[in-house]
Amino acid sequence: MSVIMNTMTQTALPPKTRISAEDPLAVDIFSKDLAVRLMEYGISEGSELVVVCIGTDRSTGDCLGPLVGSKMASSQGHNFVVYGTLDEPVHASNLNDKLNEISINHPRG
Repeated sequence: MSVIMNTMTQTALPPKTRISAEDPLAVDIFSKDLAVRLMEYGISEGSELVVVCIGTDRSTGDCLGPLVGSKMASSQGHNFVVYGTLDEPVHASNLNDKLNEISINHPRG
């Protein structure tokens, strides 16, 4: 059995979760899994959360990040800020600028 380590704190990370896209409860399963993982890192429900979805819409093989970012940004009732959508992707050319923008606009995120 392999153990994946968080190199920043040398703690074991939880095992990967596999969710079928065909599962009608996929969104609920993913949401619960993500919430549990965030709580394990001390991120509570009231914390400001910044999600960065990296990729470019100019390459078919690299567009998953902006696709997910667009889907997340358009969902209702969430408590997070999304950077990296199809309209405003975060990619290699603007990554440093976006990270600086995030650190200025969301110092606790």
